[in-house]
Amino acid sequence: MYAAGRIVRWRCSRTVTDAPARPTVIQDADEASCSGRGLFLVSELASDFGIDHHTVGKTVWAAFKRPAAP
Repeated sequence: MYAAGRIVRWRCSRTVTDAPARPTVIQDADEASCSGRGLFLVSELASDFGIDHHTVGKTVWAAFKRPAAP
């Protein structure tokens, strides 16, 4: 949405879908771990996120907002 040539509201969303049905949980990965940080990063950076479970697999979605300029 634009008003007077400046952005007053901005939102971006992303989704990732995969087939494994294993539970998706925020993990406490240590420094030596090669995986397990994705959902933690999403939870820290996104303004909103969630998990949609399907018959086969799941979709993790995240929305990112930037505050309106002063």
